[in-house]
Order: sequence, then C-alpha cells, then structure tokens
Amino acid sequence: MLQLNHFMKQSMPFVLLAAFRRKAFMNNTLRKEWPEWGGQIEKIERETGVKFGKNQAAYRTATMKADGDVPALLKEILSRARSLLG
Repeated sequence: MLQLNHFMKQSMPFVLLAAFRRKAFMNNTLRKEWPEWGGQIEKIERETGVKFGKNQAAYRTATMKADGDVPALLKEILSRARSLLG
C-alpha cells in the first residue's frame, strides 16, 4: 500500500497535466468543428460574466443550446461513455 501511495503522489502532476491537455484539446476541437458551440460559450460569458475555465454547468448549457451539427468526435465520445454505463 505504501508503494501505491508513493506512486500516486509522484504521478498526480502528470495525471492533472494529461487531464488539462485533454480538456484543452476538446475545447479547441469543438470550437473549430462546431463554431456554434464556441459562439454559445462567448454569449454565456458575455451575458452572465461566467468564465468557462472550471464551470461544468456553463459547458453543459452551451452544449445544450448550440445550434449546428454536433462534431463526430463528440458523438463518438458520448456513445462510448453511454456504453460504459450499460
């Protein structure tokens, strides 16, 4: 157990960095492939003053309100996540 705790403490910065990179990748990909989504983010930030940095509810709201075609990458991610739920 001590070795596992040591490993977790040593690897945690890498895990956080990987999560940040995935979030940045998704954010950039969605803005590029689904401009309406990026527009909703900007609109919500402008109207509410909410910054999207760590606000899951704001991301969820923008995703639900965005017009246009949902990118294939996001559809695939959601499909795989749903399959994990059973």
